[in-house]
Amino acid sequence: MPFRNRYRQLDPQAPIVLVGAGRSGSTLLDAMIESHPDVYSVGETSFLFHRLWETLIERKSYYARTSERLARHEIARGASLTWSGFGPRNIANVIRRRARREFLHRRTLSWKDMAYTHTSMDPYGDFSKAWKEAIAAEDERMLRELGEYFVRLMIPPTLVRPRWMMREIWIGSPSFPYTYDLLLRAFPRARFVHCIRHPIDYLESQSKIQHAVHSDEQLAYNLSGWVSMVELARGLSAVGSYFELRYEDLVADEDSAREALFAFLGLKLHPDCLERLDLRFVAGKETISYADRATALIDATPGLREIMEMLGYADQPFGRLRPSAEVR
Repeated sequence: MPFRNRYRQLDPQAPIVLVGAGRSGSTLLDAMIESHPDVYSVGETSFLFHRLWETLIERKSYYARTSERLARHEIARGASLTWSGFGPRNIANVIRRRARREFLHRRTLSWKDMAYTHTSMDPYGDFSKAWKEAIAAEDERMLRELGEYFVRLMIPPTLVRPRWMMREIWIGSPSFPYTYDLLLRAFPRARFVHCIRHPIDYLESQSKIQHAVHSDEQLAYNLSGWVSMVELARGLSAVGSYFELRYEDLVADEDSAREALFAFLGLKLHPDCLERLDLRFVAGKETISYADRATALIDATPGLREIMEMLGYADQPFGRLRPSAEVR
């Protein structure tokens, strides 16, 4: 179809992926980057790619049948000796297998028997290894195919740009159901951007959008989730192309952090992107502050103070690094 030609101008395996905890400036960051004329953002997908993969592959409703066929194919290539197959060629195969110590005790075993057995496949060599290799190769192929389909599904042909972006932002419990492994495998040239906000500001913004002042127990629970999410996203620095950005630096009056970000993305900082920073996504009019409880909450949350020190928040226990910064 003619419209499919439009997708050739982008690389489906090289998205910009915004990661991290919610209420940390990711919406503003998404809007700023998408203001670049060469970028289209599909927005926050709520881990749609992971859920598509679960439905298609991991639940086995479809893929169990494919796995069986792959197994038959791989096993049939080596198991040519059957009850009706005692010709010269098969006798020669038996001799070769004996020489390679592949044919041990049984004289006959059809490839169907091999496909459906749950025991060791030693009589004809380690066909289980070939089977596993075939399944692993198929998994990788399916991931790349699903990734290209995902691009066409999420981006209308008329809105295709040379670069594309999505947000995978988490707001929830410390028990996070997904990893970034699928994205790393499906999109091997992805660039991950992690926007981090002071954890106390994060709490206040989260409470503001929920229109509720939380108890100490709930705040500690939310902070432990923040720690889990930050640690998970920061783990991408060891396995992927990763850029870390503090929200406070994003909205500061200097461009150094923004220029470094766009250099990482391989883009030039466009004036439209700077104009977009004037946006504010206000959740409500409530004034919610946890400043009086901040130090106690930080000390009660395992690992939080160490992360804050690494991020440069150690001397700012109450958040709001700039006097004019808003709690959003």
